Amino acid sequence: MHLAALEGEEELNLFQSLPRKLHRGEAMFLAIAKHRGWRFLTDDHAARSKADELGVPKAGTLADPVQAVDRSLVTLEEGNSLLRAMVAFNYQSPVTDLTELG
Repeated sequence: MHLAALEGEEELNLFQSLPRKLHRGEAMFLAIAKHRGWRFLTDDHAARSKADELGVPKAGTLADPVQAVDRSLVTLEEGNSLLRAMVAFNYQSPVTDLTELG
């Protein structure tokens, strides 16, 4: 995981043009993803729709920890630890264990 901030006028302009109904963090990440060719992770319906409109590839929030386990980049235990940390930061997970998605 990396921390990222808006860089350059194009990212800032896109961020500022996005609908106010989008959460600021999601709008910022969407602008960054669009200009850097990144995949946009969100579970928010409005944000996913805007990503489709902008042609930004997207996935649900749990896609990365699940893929990291599938690719043996982290163990299942480490992936579940990450999931617990996400929940601790108020992520509303549909599962309590990543094996439920495998």
